[in-house]
Amino acid sequence: ATTAQLLARKPNDPQRIYAYAQSVFYVATIANERGDVARAEAGLRQYDELARRLVRINPNNAKWRAEVEYASSNLGTLLFKERKFREASDIFRKGVAEASAQAHRFPDDTSKKADLATLHAWLADAEEALGHFGEAYQQRMKQLAIDQHLLNVDPDNRDFLYDLATCHRALIHLAIARGDLGDAEARSKSVIKVSNELVKQDPTNTTWREINAAGWVNLGEVLYARNEFPAAENAADKSARLARELLVKDSTV
Repeated sequence: ATTAQLLARKPNDPQRIYAYAQSVFYVATIANERGDVARAEAGLRQYDELARRLVRINPNNAKWRAEVEYASSNLGTLLFKERKFREASDIFRKGVAEASAQAHRFPDDTSKKADLATLHAWLADAEEALGHFGEAYQQRMKQLAIDQHLLNVDPDNRDFLYDLATCHRALIHLAIARGDLGDAEARSKSVIKVSNELVKQDPTNTTWREINAAGWVNLGEVLYARNEFPAAENAADKSARLARELLVKDSTV
């Protein structure tokens, strides 16, 4: 209410627009956490419009352009969870365009590239939900290229390794949907390889062990689809053993 009154007194002041936009965003976030999806969506749409208004006032302001990127990401994610996949895809595509411009403008900022990779991932999920497997695959491949670049810059970054593994997992399902079992098998082995490295770095981290178990599940699925039943059974047994070990650590999960 306070930031709204301040903005009403100076409706074209970018600092006041920005302050009000932050208020709108956090109120929407709280509404979403409370399960009030309608209020959350209305708020995020308003936040998106306020961010774009800032860019119209000053297109060269990097901070304002970053707000557009954040708005697209948050609104698109909510729309995706509401199963509004077509609109979510359109929003994510706008976010990709903005994030790509930001990444090119600040080539040494790895966080900008990481944000772009995340938006490619969300766009891929929206396109997959629409049944556009080819487009989803292309978006995931763009994410993969960025993730690989980030790892080349910082090989020991576990967040980048995690992102790479999850990207390969998404590509496995898309490869199966496209009938490319060879690609799916290779990516399953990549997930296992990357997650083995993560587990080696931190054996106590259950997330890394869970990804490792999931990699063996994926490999088993592919081998089963190829009628390689003994090998598929071996992969399933491996995954089950890893899952049992995780359940011993925490049976509530």
